[in-house]
Amino acid sequence: MSAALHELLAQLRQLYEDLFAVIDRDPEQEILGVALPVVDGVMSAAREALTAAGTTTGLTARMVDLISPPTVEAGVPIRALDTWIVVGQVLAALGDSPVAHPTSTARAAGRPCSARAACVPNSCDSVIQGERRI
Repeated sequence: MSAALHELLAQLRQLYEDLFAVIDRDPEQEILGVALPVVDGVMSAAREALTAAGTTTGLTARMVDLISPPTVEAGVPIRALDTWIVVGQVLAALGDSPVAHPTSTARAAGRPCSARAACVPNSCDSVIQGERRI
């Protein structure tokens, strides 16, 4: 694996985790401000990597630039949930399964997990504002 692809996968994994943290609090949250060009850059690099691999033309044909005249003119908000789904598909297409997010890991283990909890994979035991989560 090339260094550039390794770096891109790390960025996509981090974006996937960051977007989940956002949508876990508010599924309708939009990507705005300084985050938008960063997300656009990562997604553009992902599209280029997929195109170079030549195996996922269907996915790359459907990916749009987040910051482009047609997208901006359409005025459609860029929702974190939509972007999270796309990032998961891109990771899968690049051969890197998206990481299980903390909430599903805790639920699968039979433990409750609050959206407010600072969960880590395989453990949702955390103290939050004086409240013990188990």
